[in-house]
Amino acid sequence: MSKLQSIGSPGFLIAGAKVRLECKHFGTGNIERAIDGVTDETGTYKIELKDSHEEDICEVVLVQSPREDCDQVQELRDRVSVLLTRNVGICDSVRLANPLGYFKDVPLPVCGELLKQLDLDDQTE
Repeated sequence: MSKLQSIGSPGFLIAGAKVRLECKHFGTGNIERAIDGVTDETGTYKIELKDSHEEDICEVVLVQSPREDCDQVQELRDRVSVLLTRNVGICDSVRLANPLGYFKDVPLPVCGELLKQLDLDDQTE
């Protein structure tokens, strides 16, 4: 059975999802900083970090979905890397991360038709 991953329609954005920014030291792999955040009604989160993390590997990770019907973690969509150093030639202090996502426990009714249109309805996982 195929699973359809979507950002926005036919999927949806989740308010109240818990996320965490984790910065691990490049050399040791130890978590040096962890800051929690929560998505707003648009599915967006904002986490403020004052200092530069030039020697860290930082990721935003999913912590918890507020929806029991949409809380299955998607492999490779449960975390995203974010470059949080001022020493890379980026003038703006705002960093945008790629979307994170969960699978629903029951597919949306529109998904079957989309899979047919994409000629994916007879493929297996």
